[in-house]
Amino acid sequence: MNAINNSTPDEFVVGLKVGSELKHWRKVKGFTQKTLARKMGSHQSAIARVEDDKYLPSISFLIRVAAALDKRIEVRFK
Repeated sequence: MNAINNSTPDEFVVGLKVGSELKHWRKVKGFTQKTLARKMGSHQSAIARVEDDKYLPSISFLIRVAAALDKRIEVRFK
């Protein structure tokens, strides 16, 4: 994961979207941060940092999140 405070403005916006989406779908599934972390082989603190927009997750992290939430990753260029 990459620290958002060292990122470009565009990366910061992406980070905000990733964090809010992760939090939304985690809550829809009824998972705590700890439960999601356990399901994806990570740590609760990693989930918290992404949700709090402190870190941009790697693609491999997002793949594990998507699998744990029964979701797919979609990338769009506008």
